[in-house]
Amino acid sequence: MKSKVSYALLILLTGCASTGIMKAGEDRFLVSKTSLQVGFGAPTAVYAEITQEAEAFCKNQGKEMDVVRTDIQHPALGKPGSATLEFRCKQKSQ
Repeated sequence: MKSKVSYALLILLTGCASTGIMKAGEDRFLVSKTSLQVGFGAPTAVYAEITQEAEAFCKNQGKEMDVVRTDIQHPALGKPGSATLEFRCKQKSQ
């Protein structure tokens, strides 16, 4: 029983972790996050969280985020959903 509780806790702690902002090319970045929902529901909250993370990253550089590509994997039986955002930071429009 103790090992089942430990395993469940480990999944909860690692399942919602963001990769953080990673460089994906000369001027492109990538951030990804896995949803805690397994088997149901779209990972829209996860997508919103990584979008906010990307926007804050660009804002800290005095720029705005420009989405290059999104990849949303819906959960399936025994498999959590996830969202990945590829973006670049561009000069703010006037």
